[in-house]
Amino acid sequence: MLVAICIVTMTLGNLLAIRQSNIKRLLAYSSIAQAGYAMMGLVTALTTFGLNPDSIDGAGATMFFLVYYAITNIAAFGIVILVSNISGSDETQDLAGLSRRS
Repeated sequence: MLVAICIVTMTLGNLLAIRQSNIKRLLAYSSIAQAGYAMMGLVTALTTFGLNPDSIDGAGATMFFLVYYAITNIAAFGIVILVSNISGSDETQDLAGLSRRS
């Protein structure tokens, strides 16, 4: 059951992220998908705990992923906020040619 929830979370999060024109919403839906990936790692580690001696490594890798993802996601949202404050918009079409304007 949990594996199905993980798969649905990953799939829907990514499909909804693709359709977004607002960068903040795109990052938010991508975060939902990433939560599915992290949850899949934890479910896999917990279901194999005791059966596979490497399952504790899987849980540790998932925790590393969560910390790393939190840091990079905060940085990504910070950059999007900074750029949207400068440009006045957080829509992808309004940010076209940003490198030429800098």
